[in-house]
Amino acid sequence: MRPPLGLRPPAGLIPASKVADFYSAPWPVFTPPLTSMEASKGKLKKRTAELKSALEALMVQTNRPNNALHAEAMLLMTRVSEKGVEHRDDPLKDIWVSFTDVIKRAEGLGTFPFTSIADALTQIGEFIADSDEFDTLFETITDALAVRSGQGEAARKNVQRAYQKLARGLPYDAIRWFGRAVALLIKEEYGNELINALLGAGFAFEQVGLPWAARNYTLAAVSQELSAFKRYGGIGALRSSVLSRYFETEFKLGRVPQILSAHELEMIVCTAQARTDGQRRRLAKVQESHMMQIASLLLQTPLDKLGEIAQLPDALERLALPMSRTALLYLMGNEDILRTEGWIPKQESPEGAEIFMRDLRDYGVKADYAAPEFALGETVTLSSNVLGCRIELACANNLVSIGIGEAVLGSLEALLATSLDHRMLPQVDHLQLWVTPSDTVGIRPDLTFADVDGEPIGTIAHRMVMEFKTKEDALSFPHWMRDAILEIFLRFAAPQDAEAWGKALFEDERALDRALTFSNVPIMLANLHGDRAQLSLADWIDPADHTYEVKRTEVWPSATTPEAIKSFGNTQRGEGLAPKEMRDAAKGKHSKMRWLSPIDTQKWDKAKWNGTLFMWSPPGPDMSPPMLGLAYENPLAAKDIFKSWRKRYGGDDVKDDLKITIVRGISRDNPAAYAVMVSQNPDNVPISEGNIIGFVSRINRMYPNSTQNLDLFLADYAHHGRYVLLPAHLPNKLEQPQPIWDLAIGKHDLTVINAWEITTNDMTASVLDLDEPPFIPADQPNAPVLKTLEWLKSLRLG
Repeated sequence: MRPPLGLRPPAGLIPASKVADFYSAPWPVFTPPLTSMEASKGKLKKRTAELKSALEALMVQTNRPNNALHAEAMLLMTRVSEKGVEHRDDPLKDIWVSFTDVIKRAEGLGTFPFTSIADALTQIGEFIADSDEFDTLFETITDALAVRSGQGEAARKNVQRAYQKLARGLPYDAIRWFGRAVALLIKEEYGNELINALLGAGFAFEQVGLPWAARNYTLAAVSQELSAFKRYGGIGALRSSVLSRYFETEFKLGRVPQILSAHELEMIVCTAQARTDGQRRRLAKVQESHMMQIASLLLQTPLDKLGEIAQLPDALERLALPMSRTALLYLMGNEDILRTEGWIPKQESPEGAEIFMRDLRDYGVKADYAAPEFALGETVTLSSNVLGCRIELACANNLVSIGIGEAVLGSLEALLATSLDHRMLPQVDHLQLWVTPSDTVGIRPDLTFADVDGEPIGTIAHRMVMEFKTKEDALSFPHWMRDAILEIFLRFAAPQDAEAWGKALFEDERALDRALTFSNVPIMLANLHGDRAQLSLADWIDPADHTYEVKRTEVWPSATTPEAIKSFGNTQRGEGLAPKEMRDAAKGKHSKMRWLSPIDTQKWDKAKWNGTLFMWSPPGPDMSPPMLGLAYENPLAAKDIFKSWRKRYGGDDVKDDLKITIVRGISRDNPAAYAVMVSQNPDNVPISEGNIIGFVSRINRMYPNSTQNLDLFLADYAHHGRYVLLPAHLPNKLEQPQPIWDLAIGKHDLTVINAWEITTNDMTASVLDLDEPPFIPADQPNAPVLKTLEWLKSLRLG
């Protein structure tokens, strides 16, 4: 009988390693002038005044430009020290601007001390986290350093600045600085600096909710580490901290086969290095941490998946993960086996075991562990939220297809990581791609888009063997990746100011470098796994492994009585501006942002919505419900819109996820005017803490001569309690609309509101036009819309 593991609370789980574990270079410390020394002894003021006087005299000697500019720089440093003591809250903006001007004027001067000044500014940067002026100065000095002392030295400074930003809780700034560095460090002599930069960037990507960029950068660090091992040998030179970080990034994605592979790799290296008592203690600590984390993850496995992994417990035992095996067997309902084997002590009550397992599972839920994925099917789905769009890649279950899918998602995330600072126009709220091998494509993969059921679906076809025989072959993949990620991006979003966005990303941040330099994930995976890629859980199972019975028949843990779900639709509307966290989305996480919209912008622009059609039947017992038609100029695009809706909502939208709103009285000069708004139904969108949800709608304003048609339609709708939504073809306003009958959708709810009733922060406020005031009845002198119009006016004025 095995000895009992001993049940204890999961609070002892070992947390992920911190940033400091990975950046081992010693940090210089900038120390302001001492204030404790007595002035009579140190004569600081007198000496400082003499120094400033000498520097001021030297800086005006234009015949000695090097010395003059050096003196000016030293004088600015003196001002920094003085203000650091006397005015600690002063952001020193004027000094940083002046310093930048000095560096620019020093360009081309052979003996100007760029390196020593860069060193001093790096020390100062420890105390200055968020300053645009200082960042501009630091960019200027490192660019100058790249010209003078080589790109490697400039890259080192950029990495140091990135870690300063990361330590101060500014991950987006850190991503920008890491991005400026990584492409400059791809030389053998910068191996350690490159790995440190890759790991730091991975941390930054993870903190902003971009797990694929984090994982791919960490994979690149592991690849670099193993490349050095292959060249020089000696497993002792491998840093276990790098492998530990790789395990953490794979773990956060929830893919059990990859988690087991990362765990096995780290254990092999740590076991080989465990020669002292301290190293052996660390090995045991890491192994226990992995074991408990994997156990917590497996406890979230859905009941209907347990039969598919009934042989996994024995594989976990081979990997020396007894607590993970115990948790899985418990979830399967095999508590009797665990008691017989001694894993649950005899004295432990069933209630005690239940509490322990619940606590262990809850730890993973609170830590936001992803649902476990076992990759047992022919395809594997990878997904990510980028700029509010949900992107899914259905990849064939093989090393190359999955690697290309990972590369696409990671490169998209890396490219667009900092684009929350720019106003983006959503095109769709979700995008799907398929990744599959093909015998008909060349060395470069092939990306094509086609409409499937009215939605754009991308297909990436590729060779089954990614073999690069020449330098041109090797470069073909990142070149293809550049074109592919830009095309995919423009399918789901577009920058409102493309010029400003392009300059910021491609010139200032070198975003293409950070997205593409380490984008060849298939090659990195091949280098890591060789011929032993275990991408499916089946690869970890031995045919002789015992198949355990799934005895549990009900969902565990049993669901508690659900509380009333709060949604965006049933929350109380506020006044004034939206909450700060919603307005300041640039500091949020990509993973916590979603656009929800039934609108495919490109399709709607092509369709040209130009009218509304009402149809109803005379009163009678067997008459059909009324019909509301959305009329478009382009019938083919209109059909695609409704095909997509039928796929998304079904032929009968019983949940009313697609919201149709009619706003009456939108024009003071034409009381019969109304607007039709199409949007996602906010009543059906649950509110989750920390999430930011955006809604996109389309509006059509109608100006009939009377309200008769609308009134009759609404009366029939009130009689039937439902209506039918369908597309119609209206070539121009002089023609009669032609209904397209075969794409109708049953609807059960229609929202009708008067424009004068619209309150601040109501979705329907978007139908209001400041240049066309709404109709307000005489008996409504304090109509809510008056405040809403003032609010809209303040937004227009900024």
